[in-house]
Amino acid sequence: MTSMGFIGRVAALTGLAIAVAGAAAAQQVTWKYHHFSSPRGWDGKVMVGRVVDEIERVSKGRIGIKVFPGMQLGGKPSGLINQVVDGVVDIVYALPGYTPGRFPQLAGLELPFLGAPSSVVATKVAWDYFDAYAHVEFKGFRPLDIHLTDVGQLHTTKKKITKVGDLAGLKIRVASRYIGVTVKALGGVPVHMPLPAVYEALARGQVQGMMIPWLIMKPFKLHDVTKYHLDIPMFQSVILQVMSEKSYQKLPADLRAAIDHATRRKTSDWIAIQQDKVGAESLAYGLKRGADVTNLSKAEMAPWVNRAKSAHDLWVKELNQKGFNGAERLAFLKKSIAKYEKMTK
Repeated sequence: MTSMGFIGRVAALTGLAIAVAGAAAAQQVTWKYHHFSSPRGWDGKVMVGRVVDEIERVSKGRIGIKVFPGMQLGGKPSGLINQVVDGVVDIVYALPGYTPGRFPQLAGLELPFLGAPSSVVATKVAWDYFDAYAHVEFKGFRPLDIHLTDVGQLHTTKKKITKVGDLAGLKIRVASRYIGVTVKALGGVPVHMPLPAVYEALARGQVQGMMIPWLIMKPFKLHDVTKYHLDIPMFQSVILQVMSEKSYQKLPADLRAAIDHATRRKTSDWIAIQQDKVGAESLAYGLKRGADVTNLSKAEMAPWVNRAKSAHDLWVKELNQKGFNGAERLAFLKKSIAKYEKMTK
């Protein structure tokens, strides 16, 4: 072999080594993202997709994310937070309502009739509340997204509900404890179950109704198994997309800062805007299909609001017992809602 040929071969091998090293450096880590929803649902495609896309974008290929929907990695939806804390996975999408008692302060965002008119308003309130109080509940994991759903209403299968007494004895699916307390105060029987089980439970008559936002109705085909809809602002559910603190701390400082900037409030606000839009579209879709939708005046809604105060009182009492000032936190939430509602009008 000539000296020039040898040099050329060495150069080629060196170039290949550099290319391989560069590729390895580009994809430094692959994260596992685990959640309970369908990959075809709005939340699985749009909400989860937004976080995945933003992290991959700002990492410029250094982080790859493999999504495992429908609890493919095992366990139950109530165990997702533990999976991310224990390092089984790197990111999860979870509902605090599925783990009663784990987020006592954050649960205040789900109290009935708090007054937030939209996901946009409630989500801004949620981040202010997280910064002021609820951040202490995020041990071992950090939020990539905290948002609230569009406003949830009461949907029933066979009985039209127009007044408080109409709920007597009806089994109503609820997503969180304090909404369950509210249903009981209204005369109904609260039934806790994860979202994927709701369609079948309604179809089989195991429950006669549910409290759920309009957004969820269409992708889970819940218009097919409900006929009557009481369109009043009952509640909103907290949605979390969180990542392992250990996974986060393994990243270089520049990448941590880039992820923080691209996710958190920025991503949550974007998701909230989309949720309100899709929720309105789902309501319009239901009306087009002949859904029987009832609205109540402020005066007609007053008995519902009064009954729901028992949930507020219970939450404040329980926070006080844990050493937190419940009344102070409730006042913070109401004041923040008023502030952002005024700003968004």
